[in-house]
Order: sequence, then structure tokens, then C-alpha cells
Amino acid sequence: LVIAATSAHWFLDDLAPTLTEFNRILKPDGQLAILYTMMSEASPTTQALDTMLRQHCPAYCHGTIGFINHQRFDSPNLPVGVAAHYIEAPIETIQYHFQVDYTCEYFEKLLRTYSFFPSQSIEAEAMTARLKKLFAQFATHKGTLPEEKIMTIDWSTHLQLGRPKSVEA
Repeated sequence: LVIAATSAHWFLDDLAPTLTEFNRILKPDGQLAILYTMMSEASPTTQALDTMLRQHCPAYCHGTIGFINHQRFDSPNLPVGVAAHYIEAPIETIQYHFQVDYTCEYFEKLLRTYSFFPSQSIEAEAMTARLKKLFAQFATHKGTLPEEKIMTIDWSTHLQLGRPKSVEA
């Protein structure tokens, strides 16, 4: 089993060597798993976050994928579509939906791990201020401390599994 977790889109520009390597290291009946975890767009919180990121993070809009699951999820550049570049039909798909509660500080740390988050200090500070406003709008008092506010985010993990495609000679 070869697992490409939240990374397969990085290799689309160099697909042939990637498929060659997957096929080389897999046993004849081996499988390829493409795995992505993305925020669901179903909640108003996630929709507001997506709007903020689209308005203020150019890299979010121009990257290969966003981290929020949109109706265009089967686009060739998004995870479900990405799997079709690598895996022969039929592709087995498994989805798992879950929620995570975040404090504002922890959620900011999470966002800073994404390549689309501004790296320049002035831009990053402006994004942090916008995030705090968004958090104030959607957070609830579910924390363990009376003053602690929590924002709940809906997530969705998509696993696609199948035989890797062969490289055409």
C-alpha cells in the first residue's frame, strides 16, 4: 500500500515519474491510497472563513487546492479529481465526517501551517486580526473555562483507494 496523504496534488506536474515509482515499489496486487482531509463548506462558520481567505490570501485562491470542500470537489485539481489522475477505475471512496472544537489561538496556529497563509509579518498580523473578528462572530462558550470561547469546524476526510495507473510508454 502506498499512501499519499494531502500531497498528491503536488506531483500532478510530474505524474509519469510518480506513477512509475508507485508501480515499482508496489507488489502486483498493491493499492494506492489518496487521502485528503478538508473543511466542509456546510456551516456558516466555514463559509465565512472561506470568504475571508479568498479576499485576503492570494495564495489560497491560486493554489492547487483550497482546504475547504467545495461543490466543485470533483474538479481535476481537487482531491477527488486528483485521485483520478493516479488510480484506475473503479476508485473506492470512503468518507468520514467529524467536528473539531478550537480555541482562537490554536486555530490560528493551525492556519499558519498552511502554505497559503501569509508569511510576511505585516500580512500575517492583518490575517490574525481578521481571524479574531471571525472567531468572535462564531465562537461559543463551550470551553472548560467560563471565559474560554470555542469555534467548531466541520471536517471531512476522503480516502480513495485502487490500483495505480500504468505509465504509457
